[in-house]
Amino acid sequence: MTLKDDIREYVFTYDHVSYVELENRFGEQVIGEYAIYLDNKGSSNMLIWTGMSEELSMAIQELVAEQKIEHLPCSAVVYGLDGRILALPVATKIKKYTTPHWLPCVLSTHGANRREIDRLKGKKPIRVLPVHDAKAKYIE
Repeated sequence: MTLKDDIREYVFTYDHVSYVELENRFGEQVIGEYAIYLDNKGSSNMLIWTGMSEELSMAIQELVAEQKIEHLPCSAVVYGLDGRILALPVATKIKKYTTPHWLPCVLSTHGANRREIDRLKGKKPIRVLPVHDAKAKYIE
């Protein structure tokens, strides 16, 4: 299995998975210099997570694009309990920030499962916000 498959299975099994949980589960292979930002018109400088490998960044982007997983905003406390937070101001809403802000998110299949059920019932799928990656230094 690929890292992408492993991540999808892990998120499907545990749901509401933080990036710290992924680091703890998959170790050094997911650590690196890449970051994922919210890619949404009208918002900028909204960092979801940093310090990840290119492979992890690409796997997450592909899974989100395929609507297999999604980012759900969460409290920074989730990351505090998992043992690591970013040293950035927390984004309180989706908007254009002039300086980098952290948008704490967990990975979930809840919406992906809901979309599959809706698809089977003939309902329109829910739009998922895309993300993009960029090289960034890890912030502790």
